[in-house]
Amino acid sequence: MSVWMDLTNTMRTWKGGCVGIVRAELEIAKNLKKKNPEIRFCVSEEIGFSEIKSEELEWLWNSDSVSDAYIKHFNRNNKNDEFKIPEGLKKAINTSPARIERVKILKKLVNSKLHGIKKLIAMVITNSIYIPLKIISKFNNEFRNSLSNKKESCEFIHPFKENDIIFSCGWYTSNKEYQYSRLKSSLQNIKLIYLVYDLVLVKKGLKHLYDGQKIFSKYLTWISTNCDYIFYGGETAKKDAEEFFKENKLPIKKGFPVKFGSNIIRSTGSCSKEDVLKKYSISNDYILAVGSIDPKKNYMTIYRAYKLMLQSLPEEKIPQLVIVGGHPTGLTGEFIENDTELSKKITLITPSDEELDVIYRNCKFTILPTVYEGWSLTLPESLSYGKFCLCSDVAPLREIAGELSDYVETMDSVEWMNKILYYNENNEILKSYSEKIEKNWKSITWKDCGQKVNEYLLQIADENLKYNGKIYYDLTLIWHSIFSKSNVSGILRTQLQLAKNLISEINNIEYIVLLDDKYIILDKYSINQLFSSKSIEEGFKELSHQIKWLTTQKSSAIYEKKKMLSRNEKFGEAIWLMVSLFPSKIQKMMVKHIDKIKEKKEYK
Repeated sequence: MSVWMDLTNTMRTWKGGCVGIVRAELEIAKNLKKKNPEIRFCVSEEIGFSEIKSEELEWLWNSDSVSDAYIKHFNRNNKNDEFKIPEGLKKAINTSPARIERVKILKKLVNSKLHGIKKLIAMVITNSIYIPLKIISKFNNEFRNSLSNKKESCEFIHPFKENDIIFSCGWYTSNKEYQYSRLKSSLQNIKLIYLVYDLVLVKKGLKHLYDGQKIFSKYLTWISTNCDYIFYGGETAKKDAEEFFKENKLPIKKGFPVKFGSNIIRSTGSCSKEDVLKKYSISNDYILAVGSIDPKKNYMTIYRAYKLMLQSLPEEKIPQLVIVGGHPTGLTGEFIENDTELSKKITLITPSDEELDVIYRNCKFTILPTVYEGWSLTLPESLSYGKFCLCSDVAPLREIAGELSDYVETMDSVEWMNKILYYNENNEILKSYSEKIEKNWKSITWKDCGQKVNEYLLQIADENLKYNGKIYYDLTLIWHSIFSKSNVSGILRTQLQLAKNLISEINNIEYIVLLDDKYIILDKYSINQLFSSKSIEEGFKELSHQIKWLTTQKSSAIYEKKKMLSRNEKFGEAIWLMVSLFPSKIQKMMVKHIDKIKEKKEYK
C-alpha cells in the first residue's frame, strides 16, 4: 500500500504566482515528505495519471521559502511590473478568444468604416494576417482531431495499486475528477481524500460575488459521492460543507479539520527596513493588510472607510494602508489604483517573502476585512509576528484568534474608519494586545500542519485495512430505459430515487449494469449527473447524455463497438420490429409463419 499526494494544481494547472492555495499545497507536500519519506506524488494527465519522482522536486524539498522557490523554478514573475493591458486592447481581445475570429471582425470593420487609400492599406495588412492564420487554424484543427482520436484509443494508465491512498488538496479547475472516477471504477479498494478550503462560492449571502457557483456545486457533489474522506480548512469549512451536503441530500463523509501553518520567513539581512520602505514608498507609520484583491477580501469597504476619513480629517491624521495583494484586478483594484486622492494613503505592493518579513515587523498593526474564510493564512501570520489584527466579525476568524483580536461589523465602513483611527492613535492599547498575544498565542507551523495531515492519512490507512467490502446496486433497468428513451415514471422513478438516496447512506456502494455477457460498473463521474440535479427528471436526462457519450469513447469502460449489420440482418431487424407492433395473438401467428419459411430454406 502506498500513500500518494496529487500535485496537479501546482505542477500542471496553475500558471500564475504563488497564491494562497498553491502555497498551502506546496507547504503540505514539503512537510508531509519530511514526516513520511515514502510518500509518492502524482499528477493528472490526458490519458490517466503519472508519478512525479521525488528527485524532480528537490527544488521544493531544499527551499527556505516555498513561494520564492516555486516562482523561480517555473520562471514566473510575481512583481509589480506586470504588463497592464490597456482597456482598448482588453475590449478587442474580449470580442473573441480566437485570433482568426478577431481578424474576421476586423475585415468587416474595415469594409464598413474605412474608405479610399486607408481601406486599401488596411485590407492588404488584414489579408496578410488572415491568410496565414487560416492555414495555421486548419492545420491545428486537423492536429487536434488526430490527437483526440489517438487519445480515445489510448489505454487508461496510472501507477496506483489496490489499497493505495490518494490525497488531493488542489482546486476544481484541473478537471482531474473525471480521471479519478475512472480510477475508482478500475481499482475497487483505492481510497480518495480531497481537501475543501472553503465554501465561499456557494455560501448564502456571498455566492453573488462570484461566477463559479454552479460548477463549484457540481464539484462539491462529486467530492461527496466519490471521495472516501474529506479534509477541511478548519472547523468552519467543515461545518459549512456538511450543511451543504445535508441541504442537497448528499453523503456526508468522515471529515477532518486541518489548521494551516504560518511559517515566518526571516530576512537574511539583505533587506533593510529603510531600503524596503523606500522601494515601496511606505511611510514610517503604516498599517498592513495581506490578501489578494478578491471580492471576499472586502477591500471596497476599507476603501470607503478611507474616503470617509478624507472628508473629516487632515491628511496627516490618516494612517497609510499597505495592501500586499498582487496586481490589482476587478472593480476594487481599479478604484484604489485610479484614485489620486488616496494614492499616498493606500499602497498596493507585491514584495518577496523576505521583504514581507520586514514589512510585517515594522507595521503598527494589521487589518483583515474579509467577509468569509475557511482557515485564514494571514491572521495566524499576523499573530505569529506579535501584531494585533483588527478583523471582520466572522466565525472563521474568531475560531483562530478568539480574544487576541478585536472585531468589526464586516460591511460597516463607518465602524472600520472609527476603529482604524482608534488603534492608530492608541499605542498603549496596541502594546497591551501585543503582550497578550505573546503570552497566549501558540503559533501553528507548516510542520505542525504536515504532521497532522500525516496522522490523518495513517489513521485512514489503518481503517482501510480493516474492511474492503462493497455493496452493489443493479441499474440495468435505468440503463435500458436510457436507450429506449423511456419517460420517468413508476418503477423507473422509484429506482432512480432509491439510487440517489442510497449514495448518501452507504459509503461503499457501487452501481452496476448487467449485460448479456458481462457486467459493468458505472463510474461515479457519470452517475454524478443524477446526484447533482435538483429533480429526478433533469438528473435522468443528464445521465442519459453522459452514458450515451461514454459508449462512443474508446477510452471508456462502457465503450461499445458498433457491429456492422449485413443486408439480411438489417432486413431481419426491420421484420422483427414490424412484428412487435401487432397484438400478441397475431405475433404468435406471424412467428409460426416465419419459422415455417426458415424450415423450408434449411430443408432446401
